[in-house]
Amino acid sequence: MLLSPVNHGFLFKSFSIKFLLLIIINLTTSLMMIKPIDAIVCEKARIDCSLRNGCGFALQNYMMECTDLIAGRTQTCDPRCERALIGLISTDEGKELMNCDCDGNPYCEMSKSRLEICRKSVWSAIRQDTIVSCSTARWICISDQPCRTALEYYELNCHQLFQGYKCAYRCNNSLSILDRQEKAMKLRTCYCDGSENFPCRRVKYFTERLCYGRQHNHHSHHQHSSMIPIDLDDDNHNKIESINHHKIIDNQKNNNGGSNHRNYHRYRIDSILDRIRGAVAIESNRSSKPRQTLILLPLLMMIMITIANLFIIR
Repeated sequence: MLLSPVNHGFLFKSFSIKFLLLIIINLTTSLMMIKPIDAIVCEKARIDCSLRNGCGFALQNYMMECTDLIAGRTQTCDPRCERALIGLISTDEGKELMNCDCDGNPYCEMSKSRLEICRKSVWSAIRQDTIVSCSTARWICISDQPCRTALEYYELNCHQLFQGYKCAYRCNNSLSILDRQEKAMKLRTCYCDGSENFPCRRVKYFTERLCYGRQHNHHSHHQHSSMIPIDLDDDNHNKIESINHHKIIDNQKNNNGGSNHRNYHRYRIDSILDRIRGAVAIESNRSSKPRQTLILLPLLMMIMITIANLFIIR
């Protein structure tokens, strides 16, 4: 019986196909290992955050409140650390910082690993349908510059309201501006849990009664249909604590009324400039992100065309 002659052309084509398939597998694996185009290096994300008024304030607070967890001295997510993280990731730059790429930095990777214990509760808190405590809602607001400014005006113009006298025109106007802020949304539904550094129940009760004209049962502690659930019992704080007098800067003294008034106008100007800087930073981020995927796609298409040509029988 005669052996059929060896078809060298067929063997060459088979070898070429196998070789090209191997290249495709390797390229596909490499593509899967490429960092997502939306990820930015953590060092850049930290700088971007620190340059923004709201995110920078939240970042500073996070560094103070979460020190024990970051250093490994505790393995629990302390409520103060949790609130600081919620305030941080409620900002766009803070979200990028939490989802950034450590780029092989061991300290960065260890810190992110230790923060995982807080991830579930923190990301749950910033969902639109989640009801949070007023301490947390306040941190979300003051981590956003426009909301923080609106809250400062509300606290400045509503002293008579907090004492139960009346909701003056300027107070009512400040409340209306605060209500329109996106980051103040959770203030409208929050509940007092005793952790506040301001007279939460008193503020809520008189705001509802004198500004909104609503009458409430004092026992409806978890009523969430309006901005302020009310409970006047055991309100441990008798006056509003200024936003600038949180633990993070409690060594500073209260400014007098005139300097406060000038500062509020400065905050508005800073807010406008902050938005401009933020837009430029975000656009710069997008233009500098890697484009490895776009470069490799034409190469893959050329390889596929070559394989198709090899299958054509002349």
